[in-house]
Amino acid sequence: MKCLIYQSVLTFICGCLMATAGLADSAFRVGVIAPLSGALAEYGLAARNGIELARTQNPQLFESVRFQYEDSQWDAKSAVSAFSRLTTSWEANIVFNWGNPTTEALAPVAEQRKVPLIGMTLDPRVARGKRYVVRSTNSSADFSAALASHLRARGYRKLGVVIVENTYVQGLFDGLKRALGDEIEIKEIDRYNLGDQDFRTSIAKIRADGYDAIGVFLITGQVSNFYRQLSAQGVALPSFGTDFFESSTEIRLAGGGMNHAVYPHLGITDSFRTSYVAAFGNDYQIAYAGNAYDMAVMLGQLFNKVVPPPNADQIMTRIRSVQNRNGIGGTFSFVDSEEDGPHFHFPVQVKQVSGESIQVLTLDNKRLDGNATRD
Repeated sequence: MKCLIYQSVLTFICGCLMATAGLADSAFRVGVIAPLSGALAEYGLAARNGIELARTQNPQLFESVRFQYEDSQWDAKSAVSAFSRLTTSWEANIVFNWGNPTTEALAPVAEQRKVPLIGMTLDPRVARGKRYVVRSTNSSADFSAALASHLRARGYRKLGVVIVENTYVQGLFDGLKRALGDEIEIKEIDRYNLGDQDFRTSIAKIRADGYDAIGVFLITGQVSNFYRQLSAQGVALPSFGTDFFESSTEIRLAGGGMNHAVYPHLGITDSFRTSYVAAFGNDYQIAYAGNAYDMAVMLGQLFNKVVPPPNADQIMTRIRSVQNRNGIGGTFSFVDSEEDGPHFHFPVQVKQVSGESIQVLTLDNKRLDGNATRD
């Protein structure tokens, strides 16, 4: 009798272990590629933090969903190598990548190998016409339209822009020019390389040319240097820029020079900000953390405990079915159009630097009543 009981218990334990092993073997694998070191580590770490916070707050969604991180250093070749490791050695079912130049390099590889890829980029060209590539956020045109509406409402007639040589920033600038049309004159003052840090020549032109406002289309490190040099020359003009402004580090290093500067970006909820800061001790690039959080939760909702894991076409079918989901960045849906390609559409905000904090001025081109609110 005892032998039968022991045998039954042993059989039950073995069955549980086999079920657990089977669940592990059938896990849905998400490879994540982001700049976790280097000049743009602030962005990649925010994306990783957003995913990890999603896992912590929603453990029931990730019982059979695994994440593996690779560092791209915002370098296209490194990203392609990371993609190869994740999809061959680790057998990722889908890859999530942060950044425009890296997504641009990965998109044709993912399409050729039929590996689903979600790219956190505003450039519609990387996913347009592709079956296995989708972007995690709006196109640059949406952000440019929101910024153009704000600049138009301010009554500006002549704008000058300093810009870095970069496809992502160029897309934002081109979108802004299209959105402004012929109503407002916008002139490229000077163009810089990624490593340039001396902007005094441009500042001299700004002093002489009588602009109503200045566009600062530079990247991390350059933004704060530009504003310090602008302040040192005693130039005080309204200014605007891109999501590179959403950096507590840049705002602090600018020494007050970025005060009242405006830019378009995704939003986040107050509760997300509170829990994020409590977990990680900062709010660096928190809008990107929110977008990564939403993508992680979405993948958990779509693929947790789906046995066996779906193939590439089944994955894309489920992703394309996403409509009206409530997330950190607001209600979002999958959209695919000829112009913008396949992507997730979120509400767009215009934000303003206020001291060392960031406030929301408008939401989807609608000016908020009363005082601006914290995003």
